[in-house]
Amino acid sequence: MKRTTNQPHITLAFLTFFFTTFSIFSQQSFQDLNIEDEFKNYTQPYEELMYAHLNKTKFIVGENIGYTVYAFNKKNKILSSVTTNIYCVITDKNNKVVKEQMIKAEDGIASGSFVIDDKLFKEGSYNFRAYTNWMMNFSYQNIFSENFEVLGTNSNQNKSKLNSFKNIDLQVLPESGHLLGGLINTVGIIAKDSLGFGLSNVEGKILNSENEEITNFKLNDLGIGRASFIPKNLEVYKAVINYNGTKQTILLKNKVEPKGVILKVTSNNDYALLSIVANENTREFIKNNNYKLVLHDGKNIETIPVNFNDKLTHTLKIPLEEISKGVNIFTLFNEENIPVSERLFFNFKGLNLKESKLVSSNTKNGKTTVNFQFNNSKIINNNNVSVSVLPKGTKSYRKNTNMISQILLEPYVNGFIENANYYFSDMNLKKQLELDNLLLTQGWSSYDWLNIYNNKQKINYTFDEGIAIKFNVPAEKKESKFLIHPLKENEPQLISFNEKVSSFTASKYFPEDDEKLYLSKINRNGKAVKTPVYAQFSPNQIPDLKAKLPFLKAKPNYYSYENLVDINSFIKLNNTEVLSEIEIKAKTERDRIERIKNTAFGKVKFLNDNDRVSTLATYLNAQAGIAAIDDHRNSTFRVYSRSADGVPSIFINDFFTNDYSIYYNYFLDNVEYVEINPLGIGPMQLGTGGTIKIYENYKKFKNYRPTLSKIDFPVTFSKSKQFYIPKYANSNNNFFKSYGVLDWLPKNKINESGNLNLSFNSNNVKEVVLYIEGITESGDFILEEKVIKTE
Repeated sequence: MKRTTNQPHITLAFLTFFFTTFSIFSQQSFQDLNIEDEFKNYTQPYEELMYAHLNKTKFIVGENIGYTVYAFNKKNKILSSVTTNIYCVITDKNNKVVKEQMIKAEDGIASGSFVIDDKLFKEGSYNFRAYTNWMMNFSYQNIFSENFEVLGTNSNQNKSKLNSFKNIDLQVLPESGHLLGGLINTVGIIAKDSLGFGLSNVEGKILNSENEEITNFKLNDLGIGRASFIPKNLEVYKAVINYNGTKQTILLKNKVEPKGVILKVTSNNDYALLSIVANENTREFIKNNNYKLVLHDGKNIETIPVNFNDKLTHTLKIPLEEISKGVNIFTLFNEENIPVSERLFFNFKGLNLKESKLVSSNTKNGKTTVNFQFNNSKIINNNNVSVSVLPKGTKSYRKNTNMISQILLEPYVNGFIENANYYFSDMNLKKQLELDNLLLTQGWSSYDWLNIYNNKQKINYTFDEGIAIKFNVPAEKKESKFLIHPLKENEPQLISFNEKVSSFTASKYFPEDDEKLYLSKINRNGKAVKTPVYAQFSPNQIPDLKAKLPFLKAKPNYYSYENLVDINSFIKLNNTEVLSEIEIKAKTERDRIERIKNTAFGKVKFLNDNDRVSTLATYLNAQAGIAAIDDHRNSTFRVYSRSADGVPSIFINDFFTNDYSIYYNYFLDNVEYVEINPLGIGPMQLGTGGTIKIYENYKKFKNYRPTLSKIDFPVTFSKSKQFYIPKYANSNNNFFKSYGVLDWLPKNKINESGNLNLSFNSNNVKEVVLYIEGITESGDFILEEKVIKTE
């Protein structure tokens, strides 16, 4: 990377930290260490980042939380292809688990939902978090965490205004962790109320010991700002603000240092411009010392020599195209490899947002279909877009974070960021400058160099891929054979041993909901028999997240007293709708059977009790055009289709195995129906002999014969279900417009032509808003808010 000197231009985003004391580092010697090698060793393990798109953040009892989880490779910021087990947990304000799920990710994408029921949820604040077991080996910043509210009618915040300004927390943080005399210093300023929220648009002043105004400042909507001034040696400064009649004064804790070095980062449209500056009193101290400037992004690292010689300023010019998008961390080291100053710089170059335009929209009978065309058609293969559909003017979608802030910003900051979503929604220069101010107030980065040097990071948590099972069975003196029956997501396995075994293992099992596992032993005659078994599982529960994540309650007076009647009506309506939904689901068995028959490619026959006491060979031999036999001489199963003149492919629960020995003496105890397709027409044709599909239903048919050992999973994957949409008596009142739900679309694909087609319930609402988030295979973000007129 070519470096040139240059003067600073527009300041965009930087953070500085100066280690005012070296007491911790001085206890050890790091002079002989190679900084880059130590960093690479520390960051070598694979790390994931997690983001969840929630359909909204304000809920009523009876509603569903819909969510889509995106798992990322932290180093390259693209979807993780290896993540499978994702744990989604809801906790209350006391960090107590209220509900939890395990969901399966495919190509980094997973979705699910939680019911906000009145037995477990009361009015108040809750936290949704998503993580993997492997992530608990690393920083909690990688974990996704978002607070949400369950609304009610009894909260004091609806009836009276809380005094959250009683105890104001005002902090002034020097740019380099200290004030250096004789140079222009920048300080970050942050003011928070007693609930931890920033005070909006506060004005204040910096005064000297004579109460003379040195400079002034104004904080933004989040209570963050900055000021610059030249401090004098031995002078004492203070900051003063006045908010709602409350005056707050604090002394700047940092004394003015007569000697030191500060690190400044500025940028223009093409370059990051770094200035390492010392004052005149420091000239003799630094001219013979060799410093190092280290740049890293959590993956890549580069070291740049810094020699002051007789100068007081050392400048560098770094092309933005040559450093990573998002946070880059600059750290200045002295000759002893001790960090003396650190800054975070956010690079907006390369942060590509895919934008779309509405091509068509059509509404009929309360259902709207839209087509969007994205500006770059090179969006292929693995991408996903999740969409929340709410009435225009909703107050229920107030997220603290979005995908960009969660992946590119928050993992690198050692602290909680209020309303991180703000900085990457409708991005402009003003927000870039405000992000600079935010970083200035955050302190340390999440990469602690003392931890990097010592590298005592232990891998205590495994990388889960489905569920691993250890089967403990009675030991056999000679060979043995076991059949693990299929699950919906796992093929049957026939496992044989030629020696004495008392246990064996199987891995990557993905049971859904209340699905059970069945094991049979194949005896010497080739028959399946029940066998005693004790199974052990990993994981055997949802991993307990030890970290207590930052938790902010909702701001007071978020919704008004006038809505109480509407809330009561909605709660009652929702309970009624849940009951009617249960009744709707109770469809007749005849309708279900007809639906299966109508969608099948072959002839479907539902078995009766007589069929279930026979073997598969006996049953098939009685069907027209098929010959089948259990060959007891060599314990094999043979089948032939006279109609297709070939051997048919056999599937169990849509899984195929070419080991036909598992069908020898295969009793139909738990089979619900069989589909025979002599011509093999359809998506699963593997040969010329047609197909035979066997569909089991262990829940419905429980062991007509004792051939199976049933095994209960201690934890299973929650199947993604159709999102429940409440039925509203009135979709025109203010409460519905503020808090109602129209639809949630968790998984949607942009096709190779760049088209995104969506169909959603609009419930005859005149204007709806679509909150769209997503990611492409190459790591480009999709973050849009679209208003659709349905008339």
